[in-house]
Amino acid sequence: MYLGEGVTGVPAARFFRTDDAAASVPVFTDLTTTQNINYCTGQCWYDNVVYSPPGRPDVVYLVVRLTTTTMPLPTTVVRSYIRRTAA
Repeated sequence: MYLGEGVTGVPAARFFRTDDAAASVPVFTDLTTTQNINYCTGQCWYDNVVYSPPGRPDVVYLVVRLTTTTMPLPTTVVRSYIRRTAA
């Protein structure tokens, strides 16, 4: 099981994995790197999506909601993905 943990502000969003999610006390490994730390901000508590395709347990996508303020109104919302193939 993958887990994305994020809030508005501090601490920065982090990324974890466990192979024993059904255990009474699962052990999570912190997979946070310089590439994915703080991968979501602002509404991370709401827009935090971690996705692993069926049958591909070593592929995971962190779906990030980015809002740009450099475009004319209305604000443009973009989705970006970080792909990890060796979890």
